[in-house]
Amino acid sequence: MRITVDLDESDLTEVSRLTGIKKKSPAVALAIQEFIRQKERELFLKKVLAGETDYALSNDELEAATKWDD
Repeated sequence: MRITVDLDESDLTEVSRLTGIKKKSPAVALAIQEFIRQKERELFLKKVLAGETDYALSNDELEAATKWDD
């Protein structure tokens, strides 16, 4: 979708620097995607800490399931 947005030039420069993407549109698109992922993680963490999730594995089971092979 195309939209017109007024952005501060220094913010746009920083987004480009942090993403490593020189073209403005792809850099902003990636920044938005990362923002969404971060907010979703924060919301999930809040639910976990509030006991609002129904995750069935114990801590030991979770660690065993996610253990990396060395």
